[in-house]
Amino acid sequence: MKAFLEQLKGYRHLINKQQLKTLRGQALAGDVEGARKGLQKILDRKMSKRDMFVNAHRGARYMKDADYSAQFALNLKYIHKLEKMKAGD
Repeated sequence: MKAFLEQLKGYRHLINKQQLKTLRGQALAGDVEGARKGLQKILDRKMSKRDMFVNAHRGARYMKDADYSAQFALNLKYIHKLEKMKAGD
């Protein structure tokens, strides 16, 4: 369970808060396999443009030692790259 929760932290910038809390709660309740399956399903879905911007903003605003606009641009570029990779599958 702890390993899954650590893995989930790595996806904070790609999924919205509600999905993150749902998966975390599911894992804490003991259904780790269901939470893994849910995470994979979320990651396989195409992200809307609005969600791309929200997630890029969320990833950039917590970076204290970096310039916000530069970090936002990097996060947005990373998210677009992931979406292109998913579309190519």
